[in-house]
Amino acid sequence: MKKIIFIAGFTGGKRDFIFAKMFFKKYSFIYFKYNTLLVENIEKIARDLKKFIDSLNLEKNEKVYLIGMSAGGVIAEYYAKFLDSKKKIKKIYTIHSPLKGSYCLSPIKLKGAQQLSAKSDFIKKLNKNKTKVNQLNFWNYFDYIVPGKSAKGKNPKNSFMPIHSIIQWWPPIYFSIKKDLEKIT
Repeated sequence: MKKIIFIAGFTGGKRDFIFAKMFFKKYSFIYFKYNTLLVENIEKIARDLKKFIDSLNLEKNEKVYLIGMSAGGVIAEYYAKFLDSKKKIKKIYTIHSPLKGSYCLSPIKLKGAQQLSAKSDFIKKLNKNKTKVNQLNFWNYFDYIVPGKSAKGKNPKNSFMPIHSIIQWWPPIYFSIKKDLEKIT
């Protein structure tokens, strides 16, 4: 059974996971718990994600899938690029994640939120690393939190939903992920 780890975004949480879980009943759908207020820096949260994945006791060649909502997608990408030395990730799905940063988060004085600023050293480091990560990135040009092409990664798909604050409850994204998962062997 495919294991999918759900990583909520800034101020998200278990309620987002419970909604998403309805779409993935035939999979092992797992919630990664962390402080979504981003009081810790992204690197620390990604290290916690690594410990969490390591604790799953995966079979020798077993891999997991990550669904990262907004900031959760950045955490997933950082993990895959810098911490996944054993290549445990099969694919990452990012949903309106500020992969190239966000200008809206700059005024927020929390470590992780500051790192998601478009001009942060963290975002520069993340984008400088060209490690190939199998991804599907959902984005929308008119997203007011992650505007323009900031969430448009290597394998982009328009979500057709510009409202960032409700993207975690947008069923078409989950249907697209589910369809993609069914194609992967």
